[in-house]
Amino acid sequence: MNTEAQRTAIKEACGWILTGLHESDPLYPQNMFFASDGTWIGDPLTDLNAMHAAEKVLPIEVIEQYFHHLLRICNPAFCATASQRAEAFLKTLRLWKP
Repeated sequence: MNTEAQRTAIKEACGWILTGLHESDPLYPQNMFFASDGTWIGDPLTDLNAMHAAEKVLPIEVIEQYFHHLLRICNPAFCATASQRAEAFLKTLRLWKP
């Protein structure tokens, strides 16, 4: 999956809205998202805080499966990068496309 497809899938799974940043904005080209609760979310592929916010939307029933995917990608799991967590997140929700 390319990075834009990953961002889009995570955004849709979490209900986030992508901001329309312009290249004159100091945050360009970083993708920023606006969550439904009014908070700003960074790029889930590079920002661990963003992936932490995404992990919160996982139903409790799939948390074990999420950690299983995460361990297959990175062991120990607590060392996983944001992009590794994003991959595990998408695989858990069956949104990952090779």
